Order: sequence, then C-alpha cells, then structure tokens
Amino acid sequence: MKKLTSISSILLCVLSMQVNANMGAAQVQFNQTRFLFTEKQRTQSLEMTNMGNAKADCKLGFVHYNQQNGDGVIEVEKQQAIAPASHLLRFSPRSVSIPKDRSQTARLVFRRRPNLQEGDYLSYIRMQCVQEAILGQQNALAATVNFNIPVYVRIGDPKGSVKIESAHIDKQSKVASIRVSREGSRAWVGSLTVTDSSGEEVARLKNVTLSQAVTFRDFKLPLKDISSNQFIVTYQEDKEFGKAAINYNVKL
Repeated sequence: MKKLTSISSILLCVLSMQVNANMGAAQVQFNQTRFLFTEKQRTQSLEMTNMGNAKADCKLGFVHYNQQNGDGVIEVEKQQAIAPASHLLRFSPRSVSIPKDRSQTARLVFRRRPNLQEGDYLSYIRMQCVQEAILGQQNALAATVNFNIPVYVRIGDPKGSVKIESAHIDKQSKVASIRVSREGSRAWVGSLTVTDSSGEEVARLKNVTLSQAVTFRDFKLPLKDISSNQFIVTYQEDKEFGKAAINYNVKL
C-alpha cells in the first residue's frame, strides 16, 4: 500500500523521471481528464497526442486509489479498493507507440454485469509513457511519466447527500479551511468557490471529489482578498454528475 500526499484533484499525474521536465519529459496530452460511464453512455474514447520531439511508447492499465477521511489518498491493490470499476470495463489497445505530432486512440467499453448494487464505482486508467529526450544532436535518458485518469461507472440511480460541514477563514494566513461531507452510495465531483459580500470570487478549487471510500474531506483554499467581513462558500456539483449546489455563510 502506498500513501500519497494530499491532493485536491482526482486527476493524478505521478512523475517518475530520470531527466528534468524541461529536458523532454514524456509530452503526451489527452482529450479527457475523467470518464463517467452510465447505462446510456457505455463506450468512450481516449485520444493521446504526442507533443514531444520523439516518439512516445505508452502502456495502459488499471490502478486503484482509496481516498481517506481528511485529505489523504492511498494506492491499493484491487482487492482492497472500495467500489472499484475495473471489473466493469474493457479497453484496447493496451499499448501504443505514438510518433511525434501524431495521435492514437484507445476505446473504453462499460460491460454491465448482473446483480450489481446501485452506486458509483471508481478506478483509474494509467498511461505509463516513455519518451526519449532529444537534446541537440544527442539522445538523453528516457523519461517515464505515469498519467492516471479517473474512470467512474454509475449503476442505476444511486442516492446520497453532500453538505459543507464547516468552513473557517484564517485572516492571518488568508486561507479558507473547508470540510465537505457525504452520505449514500454515490460519489460527488464538483468545485468549491468562496465569494465575498460584494459577490466577487476570491477563491476557486476545481475537481473537489468525494468517493464512496470517505465520509468527509478537508480542503484549504488560499484567498485573494479578505477585506470583506462576510463570505459565502459554495459547493457546485459538475453538471455531468448532478445538480447539487450548497452554500455556507462565514462571518469574520
């Protein structure tokens, strides 16, 4: 089991490189930052584009992470994962070689299985890309970069609730500390914003996620301005996942 440092985004980019990023790390871009599969959306594509100056060789596979109450994330084996989605998904190809300035596409398919409980299932598709860095007329050591993209599968119409449990603003550090909690069998994916009494946004955090593995998560948002004596913290669910919107008033 590997414990990762605190992350706010469910999009993980774990770098394991033998050369400096400016010297030619694997420069592969993707057309998706996450996937959500449902009964009506069973097939999707991941397009990988090589923006580097040499070909990139990428291997694809599933990995699993469990969020922890608070702000931690742990990499786990499939057997330890809470509500994993990998057994419901198929993809091909499992490896690609992408010439520079070209793209390759992988196809992901959700395969419904009988007797599944309603809920949101989650795994991550990992692209392990190796690219040789070219420096002038010489080849440098290869760089390996792991890109991990969350893949959600929603079974049925899972029920649940989300709320802002607490929010506190520290005037000295200009940081808002926010706890968001959840109940039920569904995951929550959205954003947190802080606005002052004039309606001006002073902080925003995207990809605020709560999976089935947790009952609450803690977030810290640096504020651009704290001259106001009253703020509104808002959690807004991303529209592809739902329509939840919750406000929480904070007075200094």
